[in-house]
Amino acid sequence: MKPYYLLLLLILPLCGIKAQTDAKPITITISQIPDVSVTDAIKKLEKEEILDLKKENSTIAATKYYNLLECGDYTASAKVKNDSIIITVNNSKGCDGNSKYYKLKAVIDNPKNIPYKVWVDPAFTFLAEGERIETFRNHYLLGDINGDKIKDSVTVEYDRVVEANDSISGECGRGTCYMTAKFGNGIPDITESMCYGMDLESLPDMNGDGREEIIMATYYSHGCCHNIYVLSYDGKKWNTLAQANAFNDDESDAARVIKKGRNYYLHYKNWDDDYGDIVEKKKRIKLK
Repeated sequence: MKPYYLLLLLILPLCGIKAQTDAKPITITISQIPDVSVTDAIKKLEKEEILDLKKENSTIAATKYYNLLECGDYTASAKVKNDSIIITVNNSKGCDGNSKYYKLKAVIDNPKNIPYKVWVDPAFTFLAEGERIETFRNHYLLGDINGDKIKDSVTVEYDRVVEANDSISGECGRGTCYMTAKFGNGIPDITESMCYGMDLESLPDMNGDGREEIIMATYYSHGCCHNIYVLSYDGKKWNTLAQANAFNDDESDAARVIKKGRNYYLHYKNWDDDYGDIVEKKKRIKLK
């Protein structure tokens, strides 16, 4: 079996489960395919096909085939994140044994015919006895992002694995490590994957549109590097004015933005191949 399929062995056995989303329920079923009828499943797996989506009668039907270990005690959930529906599956224990071919089908109630993207989270985490996944929230006060003369705030939402003794482990809950910044007041959310941490700070109104900008730093695991974004909300969507990969500094991220004359610059430290060392760099922030 190819290594790709070995990853899939950890994903999805469940049977007749109602998975609650942020909007409508999703009915997810998975059925074992008799050995005499696995030809189509094998062909689709060999092609590494994504979910087969069919939209009809205000529903979305998503189908995919898997070669799965025969494990019990599976549960499923589905969440709406922006324009995506993400199906995740968990199991309270790992197992050994034979693998069988299965057909996964998710039926999504979609009366408004929203063009959702649907996929199954392949970064599946087995939980040890007594462990659970909890959602945590960090709150930040920002400036006037939408130009209504009132300071805005943001809540960063993310999952973590909580151990049996109620301590928080280093696991993000899912290997994809989603973190979502929720602003409210009609301001679009920002969702980052492969993201272990997310910090947001206020910046002044640099482009003169009456809305203050923000700087967002994200990083994966406990590594040394940040992804730095200078972002501006134009009343409809977020725009990236500058982006850089930066080594950690003790100073605040907002202190990286320095005005010189009429221009603003993003200052940061990064590896330089010419010097073979970490060096100071700067990037002009594009305001128009």
